[in-house]
Amino acid sequence: SLAAFLMPLRGLTYLEKKKPRNAVWGAVRSSLMLKNADADAVDRIVTAVPAIGRAVELDGEARLQATGEALVDLREEWVSVAAIVHALAAPEAQPRVVEFVQWVKTTPLVGCWDWRPLLDGNALMKLGVPRGPALSKARKAE
Repeated sequence: SLAAFLMPLRGLTYLEKKKPRNAVWGAVRSSLMLKNADADAVDRIVTAVPAIGRAVELDGEARLQATGEALVDLREEWVSVAAIVHALAAPEAQPRVVEFVQWVKTTPLVGCWDWRPLLDGNALMKLGVPRGPALSKARKAE
């Protein structure tokens, strides 16, 4: 996949119109001249590899939460990220990645990106959560 090929660029930036840009996004958009949506998708996949790699190593509630947070952003692309994590893992760690993918498929997390929140921002504010970063944090935790 293109994301796997561009993994070495993860974390690098360049200046575009005096603003720092992610090098992965720039390689896809500017160099390969693909659509913004494609550049965003590849960048999202490359950025999520460490998070999924950490989730693979976790167990229990910590694994569930870390995986859920990653899947909300990745949507169906989580499978591509897991494949890259598997490819980059040491041979002795690859079975753990396979077990992780099988585990994710058995959890209700697949499709979590389509879930509607139980409480919207207005409801949270009525419960006393102030506007701003605290509201964002509360909504993400939900």
